Order: sequence, then structure tokens, then C-alpha cells
Amino acid sequence: MSKIRVCLADLMIYGSFYYFTLAEHLRNQPGFDIDFAFDRLRYLDDHRDALRAPWVRVSRLNTAAVPAPVRTMGRAGNYIINLVKLAYIAPRRYDLVHFQWFPLLGQSEIEPRVLKYLQLHGLRCVYTAHNTVPHNSGDRYKQAYRAMYQLPQMIITHGETARQRLIDEMQVRSERICIIRHGLLQTAKPVEYNQARAQLGISPDTVMLLALGLMRPYKGFDILAQAWSQAVSDIDDAVMYLVGYATSKEQEQVHCQLREDALRKTRETYRYVSEDEAAQLHSAADVLVYPYRAIDNSGALLTGVVHRKAIVASELDGFKEILKHNENALLVAPGDVAALANALRTVVTDLKLRLRLQQGLVNTDLHEYDWNVIADNTCHLYHRLMNT
Repeated sequence: MSKIRVCLADLMIYGSFYYFTLAEHLRNQPGFDIDFAFDRLRYLDDHRDALRAPWVRVSRLNTAAVPAPVRTMGRAGNYIINLVKLAYIAPRRYDLVHFQWFPLLGQSEIEPRVLKYLQLHGLRCVYTAHNTVPHNSGDRYKQAYRAMYQLPQMIITHGETARQRLIDEMQVRSERICIIRHGLLQTAKPVEYNQARAQLGISPDTVMLLALGLMRPYKGFDILAQAWSQAVSDIDDAVMYLVGYATSKEQEQVHCQLREDALRKTRETYRYVSEDEAAQLHSAADVLVYPYRAIDNSGALLTGVVHRKAIVASELDGFKEILKHNENALLVAPGDVAALANALRTVVTDLKLRLRLQQGLVNTDLHEYDWNVIADNTCHLYHRLMNT
């Protein structure tokens, strides 16, 4: 039997760690010949020899010296070139194309047109809905996404919450949706707990809390800053690390919520951190905090879960597919500053609770989030789709 020829496409590298981890686990699956189409960014250099990707690259534009609007335009132009190139190559080379993101959807019709073109030439198409619609977009792109979701033969989503949104809000038939989990993300080797804390200058008795990720409004860093300001007066020895890239406006929105006494117990880092830095911070932390307003699935949570720390998070349906209140996390209503402040006080002052939540996470069944299982499930979907 001939191999199924697949192109796994993330032409703008929106989900770099997810994409390359999935690619590495798919590449040796029997019965498939899989190509990987991506635009190599500077932090993905290590992968260039491991994966085949004969696509246009513009890494020279990904430098701090180039103004952000120019970088954005350059990446968008590069993406369009790659998409057109894929449309030309795919009918001659592949049986199935699996798309990860459509970054221009709602601003351009090129992605739905490429989907229709590929299907017209007999290819099967799969789309992974990492987010049902883009974060913080409200209803702005809902119509465009609803129309696009009618096109691929199959849509992958990462959980029941997102699946139900596709059915209810996007009118996607349930038989066209397949749940395949987002894998756990460990981007660098963890550091030993005491060593990591010594490197950061944290004393043995200090409870370290960490909120790490892009500081976008939906992630609720401003809510956390308010809650920490309320809680900190009742806490003797603790420090909150707020870490992640933020625009000047987003920095101000977070910083201005921190009262003077909270500022003394807060470390603010408004920039991207390396994989090694992120691993060091997670390793040193006692508590991980996810104060999101809304989300379907969170790569940040799936990074934190790897480290098996006590977690305080918003009680969102997507989070509750892993986190159980008072078993492996403390969950609070999204946007409830007082409830979040109370949860922070409780988890900081109660060592036995932290240890119990950690053990609860160790005992949590995460088999579905294993990358080998995800690769097997993905290939099973490819087989099923090619046989219909």
C-alpha cells in the first residue's frame, strides 16, 4: 500500500512549540510521508536540519532593528507567497494538507480560496481550531470564521468546550469535529528547585508565585495585580513574578493596579523570556497563577502543568478539563478580584494545601495529552479521512 502524503502547514509559525513538537512525533509514523511547511524564525534554528521545509523564508526581517510595522508587513507578504506556493505544489505532491492557523482570515479571502482550490483538485483538508475565533476579537471575525469552518473535511479541536462552541456558534456538524488534545509543553529542561531559587535570589522561606505569558487583556494580568494588592497585606513572605511581553499600554494597565505595598513584593518583567528562563522560573515557583477572563485552550497552562506546582486559575470550562477545584487547583470565577485575592492568601499561607494540590496534579490522568498519543490520534484521523 502506498504511503499517504501529508503536508503539515503552519506558514507563519503562530504556534511554534506546538507545531514542532507535533511535527517531531509525526515524522516517523508508519504509512505516511509527511512534509512540514513553515517560515523559520530565529528561535527555531535548531529544527532546520531535522525537518524538510522548502519554503520562502524572511528571517532577516525578524530583528529588533526593523520597525514592527515593517516586520508585520514582511511576515504577511512572506506568508502569502508561501500560501500561493503551497496551492501550486500541493496537488502534485500531497493527498492531504493539515493547516494550523489562518492569520489573515477576516482581513483577506486568500485562505478560504486556497482551501477551495485544494479541494477542487482532490485533496483532503484538515484545520486545527486552536482558538474558535482570535482572542479579544469579539464578534469582529465570527462571520468569516463561521464561513471558513464549513470548508475543511475535518476540524481538530483540543477539548469538549471548544467542540461545543464550534457546534453552537459556528454551525459545524459534530461528525466533522475531532477532539485531539493539545500536548503538554516542556520547552527546556527543568532546573532543580533550590538551584533555580538561588539563581533568582529567592530565600528558602519565600513563597514564589508566577504568572507567565503574553500580557494580553484576555489573560487577566490586570485582575491579578488588583487581587495581589488586596491579598499582600495579609501575607508575610511571598513574591509575585509577573513575566511576559506587554506593550507600553498593557504594562501601564498592569502596573497601575499594584499598590505600593504590593509593588515591594512584585517582580515585573515585560519582555519575552527564553525557554531556559521560563524553565528556571517554573522550576523556582511554588504557585502558578492563570487569572484569565476567557479562553478555550491554554498553552501556558499546559506548560505549567508539566512542573506539577500548586495552581490558582479562573474557573473556565476549558481549564476544568484538566483542573478540579480543591483537588489539583484552586479555581475562582473569572474577573472576581476578591475571590482571586482570597485564593492567593489561602494558597500562600497554607503549605499543606500547596503540597496537596501538587500531589493532585501528579495524580491527574494526562494520558490524552501525551504527544505519542496525539500523533497516533492525528494519523488515525488522516487514515479515516482518506478512506471516505
